[in-house]
Amino acid sequence: MALSRRNLSTGLLLWFVTWVIMPAQVEPPAARQLLFSVFAAEPVGRLCYVAKPGTAPERLEFYPTARSPLYLYEGPSRVQFLDVDTAAIRAEFTVPPRIRRVLLILAHDNAARTGPIQYRVLILDDSAQRHDTGTIRILNLSGLELSGTINLRSVTLQGGADEIVQVGNTAVIHLRTPYHNRTYQAYAETLSIEHSGSAFLLLLPPYRPGSLEVQSRFLAEAPVARPQSR
Repeated sequence: MALSRRNLSTGLLLWFVTWVIMPAQVEPPAARQLLFSVFAAEPVGRLCYVAKPGTAPERLEFYPTARSPLYLYEGPSRVQFLDVDTAAIRAEFTVPPRIRRVLLILAHDNAARTGPIQYRVLILDDSAQRHDTGTIRILNLSGLELSGTINLRSVTLQGGADEIVQVGNTAVIHLRTPYHNRTYQAYAETLSIEHSGSAFLLLLPPYRPGSLEVQSRFLAEAPVARPQSR
């Protein structure tokens, strides 16, 4: 039997209202991709990460005087490093937008007195644009104000400073820090850089409390790509 015009109009109206109020399906967040290497100035525990959802955790390698090989990550923007033995979250960070290659520096989080998080993660852009041939990138994480010369060029490195300096094949560095209206030598070294590469110099707090001589880690070699598992 044919529907009356009134019934037809009512049916169309109900269909339209139902379509309008039906919630839109939430799209899953797009997977983020990241190439990264890791380094820690102090020994860290055995850590791993999940390179891609649904895959087995992969062990992270930490070297005492060099950065790790390159690792590939594809997944949610929040990345977690897990304890190999317990799977507890020991560190986590968010993949930065528009950056696809980073160096991650892990440091013990002294403020984390409770909970599983043990390490802070410093994220450094490690893309080619930040590493021209013959450059040295200096991070002043020492907690001291440092000033002096690099190849006779004057520099000042405030706490947390991140400076990129063109040095060629060799960097002759002399840095001093102020104390009681005088300055004292905090770091002096001559560093060689491969002609085709660049380097990181991390300046860290003095080993002994009250000392003005900063610790350092020099990462000259570029990370190598890891073979992809099949």
